[in-house]
Amino acid sequence: MADTIAQTEDRPEVLPYHVQDYARPDAWLIWERIEAYISYRWTPRQVVWIVEGSGDWRPPLTPAEITAAEVWTGAAWQPATLPPSPYGGLCLPGNGPFRVTATVGGGSTPAAALEAYARLEKYLSAVQRTPGERFAYRQMARNRYDAPPVQQTPAQDRVRVAEIDGSVEYVANWPARAMQLSGAADLLRPYRRA
Repeated sequence: MADTIAQTEDRPEVLPYHVQDYARPDAWLIWERIEAYISYRWTPRQVVWIVEGSGDWRPPLTPAEITAAEVWTGAAWQPATLPPSPYGGLCLPGNGPFRVTATVGGGSTPAAALEAYARLEKYLSAVQRTPGERFAYRQMARNRYDAPPVQQTPAQDRVRVAEIDGSVEYVANWPARAMQLSGAADLLRPYRRA
């Protein structure tokens, strides 16, 4: 079985249509975090893989249309004609290394991925960083008779966030676990593997 050694993925020219509606300065950051978590792409871009080994190889991202294949001859990359694999990729005849170029992405973004973006965006907006590398929380008024929203800096490693529908506790490592804590990971589960 052939192994993917490196993957170079170009940034797409635009965000998915509904994600553009958010018009946040960090919309690219949030969408790139989602794409790093899944293997599906819905906006076209070029991807180049370096692959070693012989046997069947499938692109780790989908949908992928392979546009070029090359083999390293010891001095330069030379064009190679690689037969298709019965498993949906290429059948590599030798150890290579091979360089495979493809256009990845297409189709409409499913509602689950757009909802995952909305959840992750909402979660990341709820907690903000404050000077001194400490976390703060935003307390939101539960109804119009409550006091105006205030922001406080906690002294502990846990952060308490009050939301309109109740309160949620955010742990200090929330940036690393944001995909899971926001619920976005559950929605993206079907798109994890190609």
